[in-house]
Amino acid sequence: SPVSFFDVTPMGRLVSRFSNDLRSIDMRLPLFFEFFMVQVSIFLVSVTTISMSSWYLIFVFVVIAILYYFLQNAFRKSLIEVRRLEGITRSPVYVHFDNTLSGLACLRAYDCQHEFRLEFQKAVNENSRMWLNMFFHNSWFYQRLDWTSALTQLLILAVLFINKYAGIGMHGGLVALALSNMTAVTQSLGQISRCLADLEQGMQAVERMLEYSSLPPEELKESPAEPVDKSWPKKGEIVFKDFSARYRPGLPLVLKHLNLTIKHGEKIGIVGRTGSGKSTTLLALFRIINPAEGSITIDGINTLDMHLATIRSALTIIPQEPTLFTGSLRYNIDPVGLYTDEQIWGALKLTRLDGVVRDLPGGLDSNVTEGGDNFSVGQRQLICMVRALLRHSRIICMDEATASVDIQTDCLIQEMIRSQFQDCTIITVAHRLHTIMDSDRVMAMRAGELIEFDKPLTLIREHPDGLFASMVAATNDASLIQLAEGKVSVTEALIERDRKKKERRRHRHQQESQELPAAAATTTTTTTKPHDKDDSDEESSKPIKSHKKKKAKRGHVKILPLDDEQAEDKDKDKSK
Repeated sequence: SPVSFFDVTPMGRLVSRFSNDLRSIDMRLPLFFEFFMVQVSIFLVSVTTISMSSWYLIFVFVVIAILYYFLQNAFRKSLIEVRRLEGITRSPVYVHFDNTLSGLACLRAYDCQHEFRLEFQKAVNENSRMWLNMFFHNSWFYQRLDWTSALTQLLILAVLFINKYAGIGMHGGLVALALSNMTAVTQSLGQISRCLADLEQGMQAVERMLEYSSLPPEELKESPAEPVDKSWPKKGEIVFKDFSARYRPGLPLVLKHLNLTIKHGEKIGIVGRTGSGKSTTLLALFRIINPAEGSITIDGINTLDMHLATIRSALTIIPQEPTLFTGSLRYNIDPVGLYTDEQIWGALKLTRLDGVVRDLPGGLDSNVTEGGDNFSVGQRQLICMVRALLRHSRIICMDEATASVDIQTDCLIQEMIRSQFQDCTIITVAHRLHTIMDSDRVMAMRAGELIEFDKPLTLIREHPDGLFASMVAATNDASLIQLAEGKVSVTEALIERDRKKKERRRHRHQQESQELPAAAATTTTTTTKPHDKDDSDEESSKPIKSHKKKKAKRGHVKILPLDDEQAEDKDKDKSK
C-alpha cells in the first residue's frame, strides 16, 4: 500500500488486524464451524427420532425454529455493533502503549508518568466497557435460550400427553425414545444459536482482513514502459516539468507547478520555512507521493515509467533521523549482501567507525538492538553514511543529515560529502544555512512554490529583498557570506559558529554568577526606614508608635538604616 495509508492508519489498528483478527480466522473460526456442523447433525437426528413417535411434533419444531430465528436476529444486530466498538476502542490501547515505550526516556525526563498512566487507564476503561457490554449481550441471549429450551420441552410434553388422551396410538418405546431425545434437541438448538453468534463475530475479522486485501497497491504498473539498464542513472540529471503533488486525493496541493532542471554533478540546497515543501520534494523524487500534474524525469526517463524498486535502488537518501533495524551490523550496512568485507571495512574506515566496530564482540556480526539503541545518534548517522558510501549512487538526497549530531561528527560528515561525492548530484534539505551556502545553486521555497533558484551569492547581492537574502540576514552571521564567496570552508564556519556559541554561553554564565552575589548583598543590606507622622494616616501611625514605645522600653533600640548605624558606631568610638 502507499505510504499515505500508513500516515492515516493508527498503529494500534494494524496491530489488532494482524494479531487478534488473524487469531480469530486461523484458530477460532474453524473450531466454531466444526462445532456448528456437529450440533446441526445432532439436532437433525434428534428431530427425526422424536418425530417417529408423533408427526404432530413437526409443527412444534417449526414454531420453535421461527422463535429461535427471531431471537438470533435481534441478538446478532446488536452484537455486531458492540463487537465493532470493542475493536475500535482496542486500537487506542495499543497505540498508547507503543507511544509510551518509544518515548519512555522523555516521559521520565519531564516526569509525565502519572499523566500517561491516567490516559492509559482511560483507554483501558473504554475498552473494558465494551467488553462488559458484550458480556451483558451474551448473558441476555443465553438466558432467553434457556427460556426457549424450557418452552420447547413443555410443548413436546404437551403434544405427547394430548396424543395419549386423544386415543392416538403410540408405542411406549417410541415415547420413551422421544422423551430421552427431548433434552438433546433443546441443547443442540442453544448450541447452534451460540455457534451462529460466534461465527458472526469471526466473520467480522474476515471482513476486516478482506478490506485490507483490497487496498490499492503502491506500484501503479506491473512493467515499465521503457527498459532501464542496471547502470541507470549514468549522469544524474533531474528535470521537474510543471510538477504538482498532494499527499492524498482530496487534499490541497503541497507542491505547485515546479519547473526546474538540476544538471549533472550539481550541489543543490533547498531552503524555506516550515511547511514550504522542502522534504516533500524528496518524497516526490522517490515517488512516495505520486504527481497530481506534470512529471519528473531522471536522465530523460519519466519516473512513472519505471518500477519503484528501480527508482529507489538507484537513489540514496541520508535521513535526518537515522534508522537501524534489529539484526546484525552487517545486515544494516549491506542488507542485500552485494559488497565484500574489504569494501565494508573501507567505508567504515572513511567514517572512522572501524575502531568502534572492531571493539564490538562480534565485529560486523554484532547484534543491533531495536532502533539501534546500543549505538549513539552520531554513530547511527555515520552507519547511514557508510551505506551511502557503499552504494555511491549518482543522486544523493540529504534531509539535514547532521541536525542531531555533535560538531565533530558534523564536520566529519561535511568533509566526507565534499570529498567522496564530488561527481554525484547532491540535493540537501537545509535547516541550517551553513550546510548549503557553498552549493552550486539554492532553491528557496514558500508554500510549495519555487520562489528563487540561483547561486547563493547571486541571490544575496542581486535580490537583497528576496526570501533567501532575508533568511541570511535574519541569522546575523557574517560567515555565511564568506561561505558563499568561498573564503572559508564549511568545517571552518561550523567550528567558528560553535566557538561563538560557547563564548556566549560562558559570558551569560559569568553574568549570572556575578548577579547572584550582588542580589544577595542587596537583600542583606535592605532594612525598613522609620515612618513619618505627617505622611502616614492616624490609624496606621498608632500601632507603629506603640511598637516603637515597646521597643524603647525594652532596650532603647532605635530602628536606623545600616549606614546610619555604622555612622553612630563611629561617633561612639570617637567619644570613647
